[in-house]
Amino acid sequence: YRTKKSNTQIINMGVVHFLFAVVMPAIGACSFVAFRLGPELPKAARMGGQTIGMGYNYFKVALKALRPKSHGPAELMQTWRQTGQQADAFTREVKWNLLKAKPIAEEYFPGLTGDPLKGFGIKPDEPIKMPESELIKGSTLLDVAFSERNRIKEKQKTKKREEETLMGF
Repeated sequence: YRTKKSNTQIINMGVVHFLFAVVMPAIGACSFVAFRLGPELPKAARMGGQTIGMGYNYFKVALKALRPKSHGPAELMQTWRQTGQQADAFTREVKWNLLKAKPIAEEYFPGLTGDPLKGFGIKPDEPIKMPESELIKGSTLLDVAFSERNRIKEKQKTKKREEETLMGF
């Protein structure tokens, strides 16, 4: 009569049969080929590795060629998002490191965090202030915008003149 076997016994029998039917003959065949090659074994191993590597590359290319065209834009957007996330993470890390390093830098280099323009008497650029009245008309806004534009253009011209005189043009 037959006895009932549990699932674990069946699985264990499958593993044992797999080991003796597949793995052991494969190990024996590989050992036989290795001894048979002798001094040519390193060259054969290198060529086999290259063949496997190129097969993997060909497989990847075939998968890319066979995929539907509609997935291309989605992959492009995914790459773009991942790049943006990595850039944001890098920026956050740099800011955090700078914030952590600022007290140390102030301790070792006291003049490093000071205002470099203070000693030269250069004032920071101040934009034109809006007129303080209760009723601001469109013509007032246009006048302020044009005067601000002219101020910026004049500043650029003077800066260019100063650079030309320094460069000797």
